[in-house]
Amino acid sequence: MAELRRGSNWLRWVGVGLMFAGALLLIVGGILPWAKFHIFGSEVSIPGLTDWGAVTVVIGVLVLSMRVLHRRMPLLVMVLGLVGMFIALQAQKEMGLKVRGRMLLLENAIAPVNARLAQAALSPLEPFGPSIGRAQDYQGPGPTWTFAGGVGLALGGALAFSGGRLGRSCRSCGTLWRTGRLVLFCPSCGMSTGRANICRQCRSPLENRDRYCVSCGTGTA
Repeated sequence: MAELRRGSNWLRWVGVGLMFAGALLLIVGGILPWAKFHIFGSEVSIPGLTDWGAVTVVIGVLVLSMRVLHRRMPLLVMVLGLVGMFIALQAQKEMGLKVRGRMLLLENAIAPVNARLAQAALSPLEPFGPSIGRAQDYQGPGPTWTFAGGVGLALGGALAFSGGRLGRSCRSCGTLWRTGRLVLFCPSCGMSTGRANICRQCRSPLENRDRYCVSCGTGTA
């Protein structure tokens, strides 16, 4: 039973660490550029906050603010992680295409001006250089960080949920009891759960620092 308890605690703490890291990655990913391009030789970056990256930042802040150490909402955190992953995948597909499309529109808009400049033997206006590249060339690092953060939240939530369930279920018959209930013996089969110290005289639960039982006064040494 002690091994079961340690295993459940290990899963919960690993899950908490992944959720914490995932929330931070979502925030950083939303701040980093989701798209970047050069215009007249100067680099322009578009942060995720101007698009759906603002949602991922809110998700990261929400997870951190609602006390990631709790045990009652790991499934919600897992769902939020999946939402972050979906947003990141959509950004990886669309942001480069959006930037490239707007660059093509601008080039088409200045095409008549370049035609006049060519007639006058002048150099054409090329705000984006001699040619426009592929959509992938204009993607920033933000969606990659955001996707990693979503994975961290989803995986951490799953591990925390598994650890919580393992820590409140009977190893013998699999009975599950509600979160927060102090269960020393399984309510279905009577198997000891090994979850707390108990008085050798009256079997009342003891805390780690108790020197005497609060129910019968028996010494705990």
